[in-house]
Amino acid sequence: MTPFDLDDELFMYYPENENFLEDLGERITAISHITRLRILKVIKDSKRQTDPEIMDIVGISRSLEDREGISLTGPGISNAVKRLEDAGILKSSSERSDRHMRGPNYVTIYEIDEAGLNMLAADINAFASTFARLATDNENSTLSQEDLSNIAVLKVIGGPDNGRVFGLKKDNVRIGRRGNLRPDNNEYDDDLVLSNEYSAVSRVEKPHLTIARKGGKWYAWDDASTVGSFLNTDEMVKSRKYLLKNNDLIRLSLGSKGVELVFIE
Repeated sequence: MTPFDLDDELFMYYPENENFLEDLGERITAISHITRLRILKVIKDSKRQTDPEIMDIVGISRSLEDREGISLTGPGISNAVKRLEDAGILKSSSERSDRHMRGPNYVTIYEIDEAGLNMLAADINAFASTFARLATDNENSTLSQEDLSNIAVLKVIGGPDNGRVFGLKKDNVRIGRRGNLRPDNNEYDDDLVLSNEYSAVSRVEKPHLTIARKGGKWYAWDDASTVGSFLNTDEMVKSRKYLLKNNDLIRLSLGSKGVELVFIE
């Protein structure tokens, strides 16, 4: 086995952030508690309801008691949601509520931060992949540490390419599955070519999505794909250019045969 520096491997995903492992540990700790996991569950379940409960502290308390059979004090729930919010897994906003006798009030409500949760999943997978490589001579990353310090990247979530990191090495990057490309076809070497197991994704020769850099900023657009693309929670209008922000979640199709990508710059 060829020896390598484990610290370098662990930091390769975030070479400019020396606190990556500490930060990842904090986020994992935030969800490694049964009460906080139950809070995430009731918030997620409420969103699926026809008439969802307002997920403020009172609503979370009611839902925990009604659906999970547990009773927590207000301060206990407040501490738990703050921990999850600090970890980037929950986000809060203000909403008007008429549940109080004195009239309408603005309350702080909580919802799952989908991009943050997916980032955590991707980081855990990347971290786990490092240890998997301890038992093999193969290097699974497509990027060097020098690459990652200079370019924007996409992390793949789910499917056979789960946890892989792709660098946007040129100003116009095509994204799609391999299709019938010959192994010796080098035309798409710097494009994001995905496994054919993502069968809902268009072939890279007629890309599902394109990401391009203009004026120092990155934009993405759906190349008239059959099944569509989604940026965070919104469906992308065909051929319309969307400005990308750090930690944006891009979905090519929905369901198990699509793919999710996290944009990082």
